Amino acid sequence: MVEWVGLVNDPLAVVGPFATIIGGAEVVKMWASIVLKKVGYRVLLAGLAPIRLGGFITGVQGLSDVEVYSLFKWFPQVFILYQMQLSNIVVEKAVKHRRPDLVFIDNEGSKGIDELKRVIGFKLVKYIHFPHSIYVATENCSSFKSRKIESYCRDAVSYSRKYFSTVFWNAYWAIYLKLLEASIPEDPFLHTDLVITNSEYTGDILRELYGVEPLVLHPPVYIEDLLSCGRKGFDERENSVVMVGRVSSEKRHDDVIRAIALLEERPTLKIIGALTRGNINYLTHLRRLAVKHRVRLELYLNASRETLIENLCSSKIFVHATVGEHFGIAVVEAMAAGIPVIVNRNSGSYRDVLVNGYYGLGYSSIRELSELLKSLIHDKVLWSKYHDLSLSRSIEYDSRVFEKALADKIRGLLDAG
Repeated sequence: MVEWVGLVNDPLAVVGPFATIIGGAEVVKMWASIVLKKVGYRVLLAGLAPIRLGGFITGVQGLSDVEVYSLFKWFPQVFILYQMQLSNIVVEKAVKHRRPDLVFIDNEGSKGIDELKRVIGFKLVKYIHFPHSIYVATENCSSFKSRKIESYCRDAVSYSRKYFSTVFWNAYWAIYLKLLEASIPEDPFLHTDLVITNSEYTGDILRELYGVEPLVLHPPVYIEDLLSCGRKGFDERENSVVMVGRVSSEKRHDDVIRAIALLEERPTLKIIGALTRGNINYLTHLRRLAVKHRVRLELYLNASRETLIENLCSSKIFVHATVGEHFGIAVVEAMAAGIPVIVNRNSGSYRDVLVNGYYGLGYSSIRELSELLKSLIHDKVLWSKYHDLSLSRSIEYDSRVFEKALADKIRGLLDAG
């Protein structure tokens, strides 16, 4: 049980930058806001457009009295990458206007934020999901002297494959890289009081690129509403494969369709995730591919939490196909629902969550994925082994673990002056 002790004079913390699409990054910032409030801070949330607090994330409570600072009433979701950089300007404006005691951001920040830190003297915490600065080098990954960084760079290229698919997305990506180069400090962590990262996978990149030693603090995952149905066994579940995550090409749903197509007995593929206008063409591609390969496809777009739980707890296998995934909150949710998980080996999910294949299965090719699917569908003993491992692993990511670790570090910053 975490014991929360308030601070004197109610200091202010600015948390951001918030995007208009709810994802893993927003989960972390909202939980960080909860921790800061419990430690004793007043919290101000900064983003380009207003943040929807009502029912924002399951399990997050106690944010009804936070302030919200934004520049626009609305911002187009198709420009999500631009939001990541432009929203730092909102953080800068909030800092200038309110002169906070602490700033919590989840990217490398900007030259402006670092300069304000020098002038005002607030504590600066940066939580890094993945260093965007590596994207600047994706046009020539072989330029890195470190083979490890070259490998991570190639993962980043794969993760960003949508942006090389059309003339529009190529131009979109080129502008994003220009914004990135103009805004990120040469050494993003020179003036940072606490550097946190979401996984050892990302931590390795920061160590290699900047020589910084980050605190590895896995994202909080709300699993209490999944554990109750997670005990359902092999015979109680449908012969289906489920994927969870935004409907976007870097999630590689098409690879899973092709893997299922190689099987004689083809399970249903269920896709649960957010869909934006910018990814409608990709959705059309998935539908056509499923028809072509005679794979039954069920889509649950922008679905409720109840729909997510129902499908996780009734499916037999979970697949996370993203190359270069930094962590993978959906993987932990699936494990809490008692599903054996299969992930791409080139990911933080494989290294951190599955501990290099101990708690779940990894693959490197579509054929290997197909063989693993076949094994789990037909081998009840194998399925039961990874079912049990999934359940045991998932509880290690309970949100209370994140709360206590972050609160201890924040108090440490305060004690250090």
